Amino acid sequence: MADYRRENYGSRPQPRQRLTGNTGPNEAQNIIRVSTNRNTRFWIYLAKIYLKRHKEVEFQSYSDGISSCVRVCENLERFGYATFTLVQTNTITVVRLAEQNPRNRNGEQKRLRRVRFTVKMEKTKNFEELTSNMRLD
Repeated sequence: MADYRRENYGSRPQPRQRLTGNTGPNEAQNIIRVSTNRNTRFWIYLAKIYLKRHKEVEFQSYSDGISSCVRVCENLERFGYATFTLVQTNTITVVRLAEQNPRNRNGEQKRLRRVRFTVKMEKTKNFEELTSNMRLD
């Protein structure tokens, strides 16, 4: 009979790290890159954390994430947490190399055009009283 104790299944899984949003140089610039990987409530919560630390926050999203980004920004304004200061769209060209695309057998570079949506929001005067029960550990 096999022994099914924990030692036989390998090492114990490590606890998940806390989600603090973007790391690296973007965190100092208070930029949040919104994607469809998370739901809208997560991005709103993350925006509140950024607004607690900074006066304004910038949201950036590409293609599919634009609808989530719009939803987040509208909710922040509707509930009185922040106001719009800038809404901007850009079209950028992304170069995809042959190694990144397995269907491209010729080794050619493929140029793709992507839409980048940028929104800057500034916290309102009553932001602190609205988030007074929110704790940052």
